[in-house]
Amino acid sequence: MLVTLDDISSRTLIDASIAGAMFGLTPSELPVFQGVADAVCPKEISRTLNISVNTVRAHLRSIYAKMNVSGAPQAQRIALSLSVHVQRKLHHSDSQSDLFN
Repeated sequence: MLVTLDDISSRTLIDASIAGAMFGLTPSELPVFQGVADAVCPKEISRTLNISVNTVRAHLRSIYAKMNVSGAPQAQRIALSLSVHVQRKLHHSDSQSDLFN
């Protein structure tokens, strides 16, 4: 399966709180991570969240350190893999519930 950045940016990949719990992200970092996961640039994240670009960049440095990645592409790959895992779990649980209905 080939995944492009267009595929990544076309939908919300994962509830940021899942990644937050896994990596110890703060409540302030969660929406920034969601923006990165959705392939939104820091300037747009800044506008959307009504915070400065410098604050976004500070959050990104912290997020990347906590996730042990060097930048957005690696963080997006993690978000994508988490999304695929969650979607499989949801699909699997839906299939099981259909068996009992």
